[in-house]
Amino acid sequence: MIIGLRERFAIYYGTAIFVVIVVISTLMIFVFRAHFISLGLLGPDLRVLFTNAFIAVAVMFLPIGLVISYLVGWVIAKQLHSDRYTIIPHSDDPPALPTAMLEDEIQRKMNSIRDTVEKMRQGYDQIQPFSINASHELRTPLTIMRGEVELALRSEKKTDEYQRILGSLLEEILRLSRILDDLLLVAKSYTGQIDLEHQPINLKTLLEDLADEVEMFTSQFGITFVLGNVQPAVIHGDALRLRRVLLNLIDNATKYNHEGGTVTLSMNRDEEWAYIRVEDTGIGIPEDALDKIFDRFYRLDQDRSRSKGGTGLGLYIVKWITESHGGEVLVESTYKVGSTFTLKFPLAES
Repeated sequence: MIIGLRERFAIYYGTAIFVVIVVISTLMIFVFRAHFISLGLLGPDLRVLFTNAFIAVAVMFLPIGLVISYLVGWVIAKQLHSDRYTIIPHSDDPPALPTAMLEDEIQRKMNSIRDTVEKMRQGYDQIQPFSINASHELRTPLTIMRGEVELALRSEKKTDEYQRILGSLLEEILRLSRILDDLLLVAKSYTGQIDLEHQPINLKTLLEDLADEVEMFTSQFGITFVLGNVQPAVIHGDALRLRRVLLNLIDNATKYNHEGGTVTLSMNRDEEWAYIRVEDTGIGIPEDALDKIFDRFYRLDQDRSRSKGGTGLGLYIVKWITESHGGEVLVESTYKVGSTFTLKFPLAES
């Protein structure tokens, strides 16, 4: 005899519902009966009539109550349990399958649901602080731009003052553009789609061209930039994306450094790989956080990160773009001493 798991649970739920209905109905009848007696509305004869009428109605509606209870139980079972079957032994049936198999399947389903809920919770925990940070990052440049425009419209200005205002507006527009680029890249990472060019890239030229721009940036924070030893190396990839990776690393190495500190960019190679290193003398990363820093929206120090700006996406983008080039990101750090990020890329074949 084969009974579906859903039918079994429907019977269980239906029986429980029916018992609850009967108990509640009986209690209500006796409560009303006692209330009417206390008010003097039921004499001895009416009490007997009341009791007999209750019994007659109960017998009449008993089948209907059973059917309704089973239907409600079926609906509940349909929502909570998959349509799987177990074997209940019968005289004409072959030996039953072990019930342990059914219990294992139910346990697997429960574990799957638990894992899904946990992932949803973790996603919410990540998105919530990101929403706050992103709102702050988007609002700040807009507020600055509004203030500069209002200042320009308030009265006549000299040419150099207008140029300063326009320069400030351009800087904030670029800042907004970088934030939106980060969000767009993350959106693409969810779908696994990224538009990469696959052109030969001379890494030595890329790093040397980047050095002049980076030096001006780091000097604003009182940080010394050093271009170390750079060996010739060629890889296949997207130069703009790789430039973005390096700028993200240097930006972090600068903002989370000590005044008077150093950021060093260098590169060496072996027969198969090119190794680009960004070293800093900054605050370092605690050992227990090293496996989290590449997560989406993760920020090591919320208060300091917010004051320095950023959305918590920089290192996630570094890792994602590097791995999209067939590479790998390695990190070594000593807390309160400094960090070294190494980008490992496969060399182009000769």
